Amino acid sequence: ARLGIPFIVAAFAIEPFAAFLARFKKHLRRVEQVMGGLLVLTGVLFMTGQMSRIAQWLLETFPAFATIG
Repeated sequence: ARLGIPFIVAAFAIEPFAAFLARFKKHLRRVEQVMGGLLVLTGVLFMTGQMSRIAQWLLETFPAFATIG
């Protein structure tokens, strides 16, 4: 019986999500461009070995990140 709970929640969430998506659709192109740029930047950081420096900076700046994962 508990296996059906996520499906029931999803059924109730479909209508509000569809309304949100209709309003947000005009911004999707820009979101895709920004995410593509971040993906390229991440790849360059990995290739140049700078990703570890950024990770270290994040851990020093936000120590709570060390407890995640």
